[in-house]
Amino acid sequence: LMREMPEIDVLLGTTSFPEIIEAVKQAAQGKRVLNIRHPDFAIPEGLPRDSLEKSHYAYLRIAEGCDNHCSYCIIPRIRGKYRSRRWEDILEEGKSLVSDGAKELILVAQDTTGYGRDLYGERKLPWLINKLCEIDGLHWMRLLYCYPDGITRELVETMRDQSKLCNYLDIPIQHASDRILRLMNRRTTAAQTERLLNYVKENIPGVIIRSTVIVGFPGETEDDFKRLLTLVRKGYIDRLGVFVYSREEDTPAYGFSGRVPRSTAEQRREILMLEQQQISLKNNREMVGKVLEVLTDGRDRDGYYGRTYGDAPEIDNTVLFHSDKEIMAGEYVRVKVEHALEYDLVGRVV
Repeated sequence: LMREMPEIDVLLGTTSFPEIIEAVKQAAQGKRVLNIRHPDFAIPEGLPRDSLEKSHYAYLRIAEGCDNHCSYCIIPRIRGKYRSRRWEDILEEGKSLVSDGAKELILVAQDTTGYGRDLYGERKLPWLINKLCEIDGLHWMRLLYCYPDGITRELVETMRDQSKLCNYLDIPIQHASDRILRLMNRRTTAAQTERLLNYVKENIPGVIIRSTVIVGFPGETEDDFKRLLTLVRKGYIDRLGVFVYSREEDTPAYGFSGRVPRSTAEQRREILMLEQQQISLKNNREMVGKVLEVLTDGRDRDGYYGRTYGDAPEIDNTVLFHSDKEIMAGEYVRVKVEHALEYDLVGRVV
């Protein structure tokens, strides 16, 4: 990159945070800087995290790297092996974020369910959740990126019983054809996936399941796609992101045969999204007349907008609402739903 793009002044790796200041100083002196650490390098704790703009929600990273090695993904090569952060450091950062105004903490990692295996010899996510929920001033906590085979009974029971943890589970299933799942190097079968989705729905009241899937993976046939469509139609998944497979150099899947034409993959994506749109509309219509707790995200010329416990910021549904009094971002309000759209609810503060 440095050879091909002479306009680059500084090129740092994903773990080179400690070198940023020195690199900028050298660049200011006219030097070009290249510093790529090994991706497994442990980022030092205690580096300050100062937000330029305080927010009522914040992302809290609990681990770096990934050990799953899905055949389409370059992240293990870029980010290195899975490395859990010490729970004390996570707790300290969580307290700091809440002190700065965050009402909602969103736990993230390449695989949040893997937390603790490398550091403590066992999965410790439920334990970590309970520690974080002790933070005074924290109202909501949300989990993203939960690998299917890491969702244990203990985690489900923690979500059911811990009042601060949103009944919201992000489970990227990626596909529902066993053949494609094997090619993707995923560790779950279609039957295991469906059993998991059903178990979660049955054991967590009002749970919202979010997922992502990939269409157009090399070798995906019409029959493979129909299996995926059948699972989506069963309605386990409340929020769905559908991605067209994109070839990534230096991944096993890059060299796979049976490439699916882009037009076919795009058509399959459209079919799934239209199906999910109807599922979302049906679910939203069931909310009409109900009063929901909503976290206010902001205001525009048409009124206020926010989210329920079932919606992560920027990727999920929105609640549009009116109020007779002024509402501030970060304020929790009770909204009576009056109308339902495919991906939005419309209502008024009560």
